[in-house]
Amino acid sequence: MSNLYYESKLFSDIDPAFIFDFKGECANDPYFKDLWGLGSINICKAWNLSTGSGVNVAVVDHGIDKSHNDLRQNIHPLSFNTVTGKIGSDFKSNKIHGTHVAGIISAVKDNHLQVVGVAPDAKIMSVSNPLVASENISAELASGISWAWKNGADVINNSWGDQGGSGYEKLHSKILEDAISEAIAQGRNGKGTIVLFASGNFSPKIDYPAYANPDILVIGSIQSNKRRSNSSGYGRELDVVAPGVGILSTVPNNSVSSEDGTSMACPHVAGVAALILSVNPDLTAKQVADIIEQTAQKVGGYNYQNTYTRPNGTWNNEMGYGLVDAYKALQKATIAGPDEFCLKTDATFELIAPIPNDATIKWEDPEYKLEIVSGQGTKSCVFRGTYWDGNRTIKAVVTYKDGTVKSFEKEVYVRYQGNWANAQYTIKNHPQSPYSTPCCNGSTRVIKHVILDDYMGGASIKVEWKNTIVYKDPKDNFEFRGTNREEEFVATRYTFTPFIVETKMRYISDCGTPTKWSNTIARYYGAINETSFRSASAYNSPVKSTNEDIPVYEFFTNRASTLRVQTEDLQQWLDAKYSGKELNDKELQKVLYYLNNRDNLDKIGVKVFDFSGKRILQGDLDFGKSLDFNMSRYAKGFYIIIYEFGSISNGKVIYKP
Repeated sequence: MSNLYYESKLFSDIDPAFIFDFKGECANDPYFKDLWGLGSINICKAWNLSTGSGVNVAVVDHGIDKSHNDLRQNIHPLSFNTVTGKIGSDFKSNKIHGTHVAGIISAVKDNHLQVVGVAPDAKIMSVSNPLVASENISAELASGISWAWKNGADVINNSWGDQGGSGYEKLHSKILEDAISEAIAQGRNGKGTIVLFASGNFSPKIDYPAYANPDILVIGSIQSNKRRSNSSGYGRELDVVAPGVGILSTVPNNSVSSEDGTSMACPHVAGVAALILSVNPDLTAKQVADIIEQTAQKVGGYNYQNTYTRPNGTWNNEMGYGLVDAYKALQKATIAGPDEFCLKTDATFELIAPIPNDATIKWEDPEYKLEIVSGQGTKSCVFRGTYWDGNRTIKAVVTYKDGTVKSFEKEVYVRYQGNWANAQYTIKNHPQSPYSTPCCNGSTRVIKHVILDDYMGGASIKVEWKNTIVYKDPKDNFEFRGTNREEEFVATRYTFTPFIVETKMRYISDCGTPTKWSNTIARYYGAINETSFRSASAYNSPVKSTNEDIPVYEFFTNRASTLRVQTEDLQQWLDAKYSGKELNDKELQKVLYYLNNRDNLDKIGVKVFDFSGKRILQGDLDFGKSLDFNMSRYAKGFYIIIYEFGSISNGKVIYKP
């Protein structure tokens, strides 16, 4: 059957079919255990909240066998033939596609017959078209979409497209695009009809008109292993995916068949849209689409990322926002509130499903592990996590004036904070951190600064970075921008003045509790000309001065008759000694003393001793100058030279040649 379907050239279908043993107990339909797609979208829990009653779903397709014993109960009395432009859709028994799509959406539940649809109480409106390339195909399909929303369709399923662009050029038209736009904008009395299109089976292309309007819900197909179907179209227009391989559903003459393709995936999501509108008909088309996207499951092992054009969560170009989740979507459509909150804290939940003013509301925690703080009997209720963490279910039980009772529910996770406040973590210099930052004339460079030594992953875990600028030139600018793993800054330099910063971090739990502050790292960044800038990975440790604590150096000259002691350029000495280094408290104070007093530094005392300990020479050295000692009358050999600068004393052995 699948090969015949593909060879018709009407719908591409190349994925293998899988049979998934779904061990559900929530429907008595004989083939329910074979409907792996329903299990993957959490349908049993969803049916506790809605079965789609009161919602009309138009199926623009070949036509539907409206007499099928597993469909006829849910067939809407109105239908349309797009070729003749008249009421009453066309149907040919050798065309299975429309009937198969209709069964996925709304095959009757619990009638001991065959299969069941996603929204088994929704009504199906048949809008028929041969779906073959013809001169009038675009105008015909446009008329079908327009007829559907004008005659009460809340959702319009379109499991068709331009077949990857080959031979269906006549489908492309402004009249079709305008009809789609009008349905989305004007349907449902201005709230908008939800219009869905299959992404197509010509991977990687997405079929037209799925990509023609950003407000269309574009649906791709997955296999039972939750990987993208090989033929499923994907790319920037893809919104979500749904089951599309080995999908058992109704076909003409009271039969069923297993079929593949995005044509089968699209009606799964159309059914979910019907479930959502059944519990909250006040939602706009955009709100329904947002809910479907925001609650999708991140399946298949793909890399879902935040994308600025995709505001409803992480997204992947092969999977969109992920696999549609009927149960989570219904929760979000009926009860607003956090998905998680913390033990011993309060969380507010609001019933947003529309209910009449004379209905009564009772909030419940079926497991009796939450405390109702306030709001019982109103639309907004405050719950508190008491003694147990874990998964919980919050319910709002609504009793209508006629005695009808409806339950709405939301699953939440109550989180235990543990011994969070006593934890402490460690940071270290970033392995890609340079010794110096580039300068000048407003040179800008992103500088890797520090990194967590023991990174705690998790999207809900946050890191608070604290940076204290200890020393910089007012003309220079350093903008910090931390992530959950590392801290970096953008350096914009106009001067060669050193930059010193102290950094520490702490984790903030998703309950808002901070850990202890980490160790503090004090970093000294010198400045280097932009043309000479090198990263740490290509930059060896700088050459150190001949003296560790005082910026002086000495050498013999005039055939070793003169010992010359000379001060170094203070900033060059600091850069050479401290750039790229983590400063301890003593070093930090020393560096700050030099920098803060660079224009008024004391003299450096110099003393020379022979190896018997006898002082033979001494003098005072001014910064920026040199001091010569006459060593002509002293024999060659070893001597001791001592420098004294305030409280700093530094001695070393020198050799007179």
